[in-house]
Amino acid sequence: MGDFFLDAQTVRVVLSTISIIGSSLIDVMIIKNDGLRQSPYSRIIFGLSFGDIMLSLGLVLGPFAAPKGTRGATWAIGNVASCEAIGFIMNMGISGVPFYVAFLAFYFDQRVRHKLSRQAFARKYEMKLHILIWLYPIIGGIVGICLDFFNPGIRGNMCIMTNEPLKCKTNVHDKKCMDMQADKSATEMFRYYQMLVPFLASFFIMVYCLARLTVYVYQQEKMFLPEDQRNISWKKRFQNFFKSRKETQEDSSAISNEQEQQGNVNTKSEQDTTGENIAVDIASSSKDRCYSSQQSPLFEQSDASNSNESIHGGLDSIVSEIEDISSHAEPSITSVAKSISSVDIAPATKDPQVLDSIVSEMEDTGTGIDSRADDTLKPVKDNDIENNRGSNTSNSSNKTSFRTSMTTTVSNSNESATRATPINDTNQLAKAALLQSFLYIAAWLLTYSIPIIGIIVSIFDLSLKRPLPFLIWKSILWPLGGFFNVFIYSRPKVKKLRESSEENKNKLWLVLFAHVIKAGGEVQSVARSVSPIVTSEEPDIPVNSEEAKKYESADAKHVSKSLLKGSLYEEEERKFYTADYRALNLSSKSIGDSSVGINTRNLKDIPEDSEC
Repeated sequence: MGDFFLDAQTVRVVLSTISIIGSSLIDVMIIKNDGLRQSPYSRIIFGLSFGDIMLSLGLVLGPFAAPKGTRGATWAIGNVASCEAIGFIMNMGISGVPFYVAFLAFYFDQRVRHKLSRQAFARKYEMKLHILIWLYPIIGGIVGICLDFFNPGIRGNMCIMTNEPLKCKTNVHDKKCMDMQADKSATEMFRYYQMLVPFLASFFIMVYCLARLTVYVYQQEKMFLPEDQRNISWKKRFQNFFKSRKETQEDSSAISNEQEQQGNVNTKSEQDTTGENIAVDIASSSKDRCYSSQQSPLFEQSDASNSNESIHGGLDSIVSEIEDISSHAEPSITSVAKSISSVDIAPATKDPQVLDSIVSEMEDTGTGIDSRADDTLKPVKDNDIENNRGSNTSNSSNKTSFRTSMTTTVSNSNESATRATPINDTNQLAKAALLQSFLYIAAWLLTYSIPIIGIIVSIFDLSLKRPLPFLIWKSILWPLGGFFNVFIYSRPKVKKLRESSEENKNKLWLVLFAHVIKAGGEVQSVARSVSPIVTSEEPDIPVNSEEAKKYESADAKHVSKSLLKGSLYEEEERKFYTADYRALNLSSKSIGDSSVGINTRNLKDIPEDSEC
């Protein structure tokens, strides 16, 4: 039994080191990516990983921090002060990890069910909960140090709160030590309080929030089903959950193949269709703008109570948080074109953009990265528009470039309209948030349940010996929290990277995972949008940063005036296309083609000042 105890301690130290590496990778990715630090989701995961690092450090250094002379402690080289310090650190991790997992479940519940924006959640809950989470173990640790509650455990395997001080390890016949063993001292009760309260409180919060999310997803899915399909059992819906995810992936692959085939269509046919689509979309966007939000996401306030973000930043904002897309997007033209094209892409739903931003936050894919990866996919910037304005008649190549990018935008918007349904926007994205929350909770239960069971058993019978399998699983699973978390955190990013190209679909999951880790969590996602001008992300600009001020000053000069008159998109299209299509119209008459003339008339029908 002695050899087994030492072997189990060795396994625990090795696996705890692996867990430290996993949690450190998560924190490095969060720190490295500036956009992640602007997201409540990322800050919660950062706190969860930091707590796991402290817990794992306690498991790694505990056997060495035990005071010399501790009975049976082979690795003990420390003293009382070192044991108390490591015990204090480990106590913070033991309390912090379950609280942060519950915090994460509560965050998803508020974002998905209550449609809270990131800023609203941060202002209303985040700071208070961060303080409470760390205040609990800090106060408990200070009390433990003052009352000498931190002592070496059995054979000095770790420094924890125990009712057997160091002198009792070496002098078992001491009367005070015998009295302490005879009854449950205040030390033991305080230890239960420090470990069981975080576990039980967090467990009930997780179950409550997870149940609410599950019911919400079920109700949303049922709402959009035909009446004859609304009474399907929970078991059947659970099976359909995984089936729908598989069908979604197949649909994405089919759409990608269809887009490649359409790229081989005749150039002249593309231009004619483009002219018609642009004219119709511009006219419809001018009319429908009266019924959409009157404020572009570019000028959305960071105030969490702003109702426009609930509509325009809704599902988009939750997706961009989990994917971390929004932090790298070009805010000026991207946000303007997105706000306009969204009128045609899908009807306004109750929360389509809220959930979308949660998934984006998890997947961590940015249009800014896409544009750096592929020069052909660079967004049109403000200085490009200024150059096009100055050379409207003399330089037709600039107009052609702008028209080509807008052509891709409009055509992809029309394609997206066919598959952007309320069910896809709401149910699929809510399921993604639910699944991510469930995985974090499952990983925590897997690692924490066995130690907690041991504590509960010790409350009723301190003399009960733990069976051998119990000790084995405790030594293996308890230290692996960070190891599981790094895979869960990277899972949406790897999924997005796999969907970015046909080549990535054939690669092993671990290869893509290594790419995500190597890239520091910044994942390219060319497949998310053929042209980064139109994205499903919410450009969430940091409020108090130099980057935000730069965007604000630059966009105020080039964009705000056009937005007040109607739309930058519409104004630039009117300037660039009217001249070109008039010229094309003259040439088309000679060959009997009148389709371009129809487009020109549609463009002429657009009023100069489209005000609601």
